[in-house]
Amino acid sequence: MSYTIERPSLFERTIQGVVSAADADKRLRAVVQKLSREVVIRGFRPGKVPPAEIEKRFWENISADVQSELINDVMTEVEKEEKMTILLDPELDSQPLVKGQDFAFTLHLWIRPRIEVAGLDDLSVKLDPIVVTDEDVETTVRKTREQHAEKEDVDLPVDVGLLAEVDATVKQGDQDYLGPVEHFVVEVGQDLIAKGFDEKIVGMKTGEIRDFKLSVEHGEHTHELDCHVTVHKVQRRILPAIDAAFLEKVGFDTEDEFRADVREKMAGEAETLRRSTLKQELLQKIQDQNPLDVPEPILLRHVELALDRFRREMQMYGQPAADVDAQAAGLNDRFREEAGQVVRRQAVIDSLVRKWDLDVHDTDLQEHYRAMAERTGMNIARIRALYDDEERQSSLKGQLLNEKVLDRLLELAVENQARAAATTPA
Repeated sequence: MSYTIERPSLFERTIQGVVSAADADKRLRAVVQKLSREVVIRGFRPGKVPPAEIEKRFWENISADVQSELINDVMTEVEKEEKMTILLDPELDSQPLVKGQDFAFTLHLWIRPRIEVAGLDDLSVKLDPIVVTDEDVETTVRKTREQHAEKEDVDLPVDVGLLAEVDATVKQGDQDYLGPVEHFVVEVGQDLIAKGFDEKIVGMKTGEIRDFKLSVEHGEHTHELDCHVTVHKVQRRILPAIDAAFLEKVGFDTEDEFRADVREKMAGEAETLRRSTLKQELLQKIQDQNPLDVPEPILLRHVELALDRFRREMQMYGQPAADVDAQAAGLNDRFREEAGQVVRRQAVIDSLVRKWDLDVHDTDLQEHYRAMAERTGMNIARIRALYDDEERQSSLKGQLLNEKVLDRLLELAVENQARAAATTPA
């Protein structure tokens, strides 16, 4: 077989493939011989069906299968050579497979482009030390105490800061928007059921029933909700003192150790959040400096997938089909913009993977499993089993590669900043 590769644009590849008549006929003979041994046809002994009879009866299926195999062989070679990611199903143009003739075909591919990434030398960021104030520590200490607090029934109306145990039904028209929920404990002021819900139940007393309406925004749309609520009891938390019993529960010997651990963990969480935010900002900056015009077919496919996901999610919430279609129509432009962002961003990431020769090794996977086990409390063997699947592991490797790119962008920005500071006169 032979092929040539044309590159009409960054996003396109055109493959002109030719399989010689000798190679195509050899593949056909192999399939026919296999079928002649396996197929049972009345009037012929098992395993002795003549090839001519096989071709007569099954030629359409045989030729289609062999044609697909020949094209896949060429595609495998092309993907090895080009190391490309195909974004849409290939567009095929070919003549039927004919015995004794070369088989020629054309494949048009939409791929993720490779670019020379500009703007890397302009990245710069300074990481100042993270400061955790005493007030920050006190806030977290209080939250920990709240987690271990006891609850006390009170003869008070519902108010912010108190707990209300309620039955609630929230409907949109005839459909359940949420629930019904029974004996659900609401921490008044948190709006756990719906935005504005807690404000509506302020002032209710134990045993009281109230009906009210809510207007809740969901994306670009507003839902009008009917709520029916019964308050069973009102409670308040009694915070425990930071004494020996409390410290034993949280795993410390002294209050100083407890507060020091709180401060350390808060600093770590703040650092993790800062780095995550900075990495996304740096990637966006690089993306903005490497504009790409995403072709229409790629955008349309991404929009179709996004709209399908939206429809399924809305239908899971019981939204009428007509309402879902109306909402979906209004989201087309937003999904189109998001699609362009996703394609451009991944093109930058993939190009940087190649530029920096990044890869995911077994040690990276094991470290991910270990960290996941620590975070979730799951057995590490069970986590490995979850990824004992080619598709899942491929997806995980993609995520880890993306993270390596983001880490390298931040390292580069810090290095650039340090280099600039070192060369700047005092």
